[in-house]
Amino acid sequence: MMEKILLADDSALMRKSLCDIISAQDENRSIDTVMDGEEAFRAIRMGSYDICVINMYLKKMNGMEIIRALQSANIVVPIVMLGSSLLEDRDAASLIMELPYVRYVVRPFRLLGQDRDSFSKDMTSALSSLEKTWMKTHKKSPVSAQAPFLSPDSGGSGNVNRPVNLQEKPFISEGASNTVAGKNGRIVLIASSTGGPQALHRMIPMLPAHIGVPVVIVQHMPKGFTLSLAERIDQKALIHVKEAEDNEVLKPDVVYIAPGGRHLEVVEKGGVARCRVYDDPPVNNLRPCADVMIESFTRLSYNDIICVVLTGMGRDGTDGILNLKKRKKIHVITQSADTCVVYGMPKACDQAGLSNESVPIDMIAGAIAKELGV
Repeated sequence: MMEKILLADDSALMRKSLCDIISAQDENRSIDTVMDGEEAFRAIRMGSYDICVINMYLKKMNGMEIIRALQSANIVVPIVMLGSSLLEDRDAASLIMELPYVRYVVRPFRLLGQDRDSFSKDMTSALSSLEKTWMKTHKKSPVSAQAPFLSPDSGGSGNVNRPVNLQEKPFISEGASNTVAGKNGRIVLIASSTGGPQALHRMIPMLPAHIGVPVVIVQHMPKGFTLSLAERIDQKALIHVKEAEDNEVLKPDVVYIAPGGRHLEVVEKGGVARCRVYDDPPVNNLRPCADVMIESFTRLSYNDIICVVLTGMGRDGTDGILNLKKRKKIHVITQSADTCVVYGMPKACDQAGLSNESVPIDMIAGAIAKELGV
């Protein structure tokens, strides 16, 4: 149970409302309040808080400045960040979405009626999600207060049994084999959404440097966020990770992430597989859409496909895999419910009877490697 909480907001009404929401979950929780960013940072450094709720737009130090100061001081603490819209600051949004112990909740302009009810539900969900993630990790491997905010090996989520591999990332030359025949026409396709950036940060660095096939990912994100996501994961991974580009040739030992806000499919010309990135209307209210990417492989020469469905809301990926299974040999890996932020996408796949194995996030890279025989 997260019992000691810090609230940092310059509005007395918001502080009162937050106290009411948090106390409604557990009236025995201890709550401290501050009014500006400098006070918040000072309190976090001096106190031992289980969770902090911070207004993004605090005076003296804003929410992002607090996060960066905590990183510099090697202080780890779960945070609920309050703001009006993530789309206002792409750099902030990208960082927040990738940090495993940060949740973002939209702070309503007025705390009345439905807005108040919706805010209360969002806050309760964020607090519960953080507590679940934090307690689960710390039961396995407690993180010291002096541990890095984001561990370079685990995405900030404790110790991970990462494969020992001291080789450099493989050099991919322009003359590398690009045909779909590659390694027996094999490829790995990954779909992820809510909680996906954290899951990808955790899973991709656990892949071996040489898997011999391309990896194509659709992560639901708005335009402008996926380039930094790819760059951050690439810094930690043994395999190359990049944002997919239109007309780019797929190569083995490279991970391609669909650009935010754009569809990605793979096309084949003369036995060469290339990315097609485009701006058609959303499919099932999604762009990029995993179903679009996965279904494009029904028309290609790849004949042995590993599909991975990670944490996310909804059922994106399930219909694509259903159609793919009618035409190709596939092996489907879904993330286990207990390690998902939202079990929606893996659940839909599991309930459709498509999953060959449901495994925790820390075991997915190993499951992929085993299926590939590497």
